[in-house]
Amino acid sequence: MRGFRAFGTEPRKLDLDAPLTVVHGANSQGKSSLAEAMEFLLTGRSSRRDLLGGAKAEYHESLRNAHLPSEDQGVWVAAGLRGSDGSVHEVRRELVCDFGSGTECESRLLVDGAEAQDLSAFGLATVPDSPVGAPVLLQHTLRHGLSTEPKQRVAYFKALLSLIDLDQLRERVTQARRRLENHPATPARRIITGLSAAPFRAVAIRLATSEAAQYDPIEVVREALLEAGAQALGARSTDLSTLATDLKAALERQHEALFPLTAFSAGPAPADPAPVDLQAYSGALAQADDPTSVADVEREVKLLGALVPLVRGFALDPSEKGKWTNFAAVLNSGAHDDELPSNASLTAVRGNQKKIAKDHRAH
Repeated sequence: MRGFRAFGTEPRKLDLDAPLTVVHGANSQGKSSLAEAMEFLLTGRSSRRDLLGGAKAEYHESLRNAHLPSEDQGVWVAAGLRGSDGSVHEVRRELVCDFGSGTECESRLLVDGAEAQDLSAFGLATVPDSPVGAPVLLQHTLRHGLSTEPKQRVAYFKALLSLIDLDQLRERVTQARRRLENHPATPARRIITGLSAAPFRAVAIRLATSEAAQYDPIEVVREALLEAGAQALGARSTDLSTLATDLKAALERQHEALFPLTAFSAGPAPADPAPVDLQAYSGALAQADDPTSVADVEREVKLLGALVPLVRGFALDPSEKGKWTNFAAVLNSGAHDDELPSNASLTAVRGNQKKIAKDHRAH
């Protein structure tokens, strides 16, 4: 670098061959200038002027070192880039015109001494239509990358992480697949498509690459199926019939491992159990719900009559006191030895009992 921002007339060189290079130093020692020099080399622009705002006049003559003599035009940034073949190429960008009143900066890009438009030949594509055009992470570019719209953010980080080549590869694969899908659906192609799923992918590849003049398609299919079966089973079958039997047995073993049906045994169904005699239960239930004899009624009267004094004090509502009195009058009447309470009286008492019990359960 020479004459660019903090760098003066003496060219400065930085070795970047290591996998990781850390540049550290105090303030105003050229760290930001170094990062912006890389950005200028790749794009010929300054994202600081585009993103930080303020008056454009603040950035007049901002790329050229302020202490250079006016006649000194040697402002440049250069780098040695190693190509995919291992050869090193010199990439150099020279400042032709700095930012000024109503003018943008202009630069000239040279690759091995010859003028070039960009560095796409080295896989260093810039981000189009973005103020952040280079994969250089600065404070102001990071803020822009996090706050800009999602599409621009994705483009920026793809360029920063050198993922643009993967997008190009994916696009080429998509185009090739589209051309294959648009190919006429011949019988042979339908067979290959049906065999394209694993583990019979090798069959489709063999059919697609074999020439009819050199290979018998039937033999190709037979051999490829046997090879695929050997990969799936771990052993090669002698012929296709044996392969089908071996595959069926392997599938049954797999099913047995997932759900062992052999652990269950079948036997004769047990005899139907004898029907339950519900006659005694039905009779007792009818007798409990509908007394039919004087002895039954007297048994109920004695039980309920003895309980009336004990539970009377637990009535929740004063209005229930009359109901308790009704119990005593009906169940413990003076003439209960001679007169049986009427069904209407007993029904009223039973209804009152259910009402009181329901209210108590609710509380």
